[in-house]
Amino acid sequence: MSPPQIIASLSLDAVRADGEKIVIALAIGAPSISERHQTWACTLTLHPLLTKPQEVAGADSVQALSLTLRAARGILEDFTEKGGKLLLDAEAFPVDVWLGPRL
Repeated sequence: MSPPQIIASLSLDAVRADGEKIVIALAIGAPSISERHQTWACTLTLHPLLTKPQEVAGADSVQALSLTLRAARGILEDFTEKGGKLLLDAEAFPVDVWLGPRL
C-alpha cells in the first residue's frame, strides 16, 4: 500500500497511568485497495500507542473506514482502561462522542 492520503487526524494530550504526559497523534488514511489484503483498507496511525501504522481491511471502502474508527476507539479505550487519561483542549476527551458508542 502506498503512503495514504490522510483524510482525518486528531491530536490528543494524554497522561499515562504512571503520570507521564504524552501527545497521541491519530491519523486515518483514505480507503484504498490494499496489496497485502487484496481488498479495501485504511491506514491507522496512533502514535505512540501503535509502533507503526496498521492496515484495517474491510469488504468495501465504507466498511474499511468504519472498522478503522472502531479500531482506533478500541486502542484509546484500552489506554484509559489501564489508567491513562485522554484530554482535548484540557478537558476529558469523550471517546463516545467523537468515535461513536461501544457496540
